[in-house]
Amino acid sequence: DPAKRAAYRRSLDDALQKFPSDVELWLARGMAEAPHPGDRGQSSALSAIPFYQKALDIAPDHFAAHHYLAHAFENAGRTAAALERSAAYARLAPRVPHARHMHGHALRRTGRVAQAIVEFEAADRLHVAYFAAERIPAEFDWHYAHNLDLLGTSFMYLGQMRKAEQALNKSFALPTSTLIQTFNKRQWPLFFRARGRHDEAGAAATILSAHAHPVIQAI
Repeated sequence: DPAKRAAYRRSLDDALQKFPSDVELWLARGMAEAPHPGDRGQSSALSAIPFYQKALDIAPDHFAAHHYLAHAFENAGRTAAALERSAAYARLAPRVPHARHMHGHALRRTGRVAQAIVEFEAADRLHVAYFAAERIPAEFDWHYAHNLDLLGTSFMYLGQMRKAEQALNKSFALPTSTLIQTFNKRQWPLFFRARGRHDEAGAAATILSAHAHPVIQAI
């Protein structure tokens, strides 16, 4: 509802008039620039950058400000700036899987794929340790499979096909409740097709074509 979104933004602007040094309010105001009200910073628009930058000016080591700026710069095609912010995010939150993944994301966009793999592998280890410690099934965290997808395709880029196959196989085998992550499972049949393993590609594609959602059936 555009009217409600506008009212929400005004309420945050009013709050910032009263509490101009509140970092969390600046971050929330930046996220309010996203087109979707349920956004968590991933879709941060160019217009969000001044709000996140203000939060960073107040608290230079606030890892969330670096995180959201990394997304906003990446979405705007400002890769060098995204790389700088993602590096800070990974440095300030080294045990957060997404922090390491996000830095790998930016490294990969600059063509530094081998370095990106180091970050994706670190994120994978952190994910696995977290699942074991908290006794959480891996399929409950969509980000785990997403990281495996980028790890696998990065291995493919470097010609490390055995490692690529291991990562993509893990991702494809994981149940998921999110449409976007199910969509990303297309990497598995694409891997087989690229290797000339057409029977296996067909079998994987058949699994996806049986999905209940028409978008997955189509892909």
